[in-house]
Amino acid sequence: MINPGLSDRVVLVTGANSGIGAATALAFAGQGAVVAVHYLGSAAGPPPRVKYEHDAPGRPAAETVVRRIAEAGGRAAAFAVPTRCDVSRSFSAQTYSSRSESGA
Repeated sequence: MINPGLSDRVVLVTGANSGIGAATALAFAGQGAVVAVHYLGSAAGPPPRVKYEHDAPGRPAAETVVRRIAEAGGRAAAFAVPTRCDVSRSFSAQTYSSRSESGA
């Protein structure tokens, strides 16, 4: 069942290239949201250890999530922000948000 409150709303899902983030992105898309599929860019440090193909870090995995959303009739785009974000710190969250909006 599609949630009409999410129809055509943009949802940013961080870490959406794998695991819980990917599942969350797919769930929001299934509810009609337009999903910004975020993955951590290479400037943020080494990627996490890869256990399974669907957990592969970076753009290829994020594009796989975008493709799965599109195949199900949803809309999404992948992008990286080359920094880590601690949302408990106001400056970090503001910097992250401004980089997300600019596509940096």
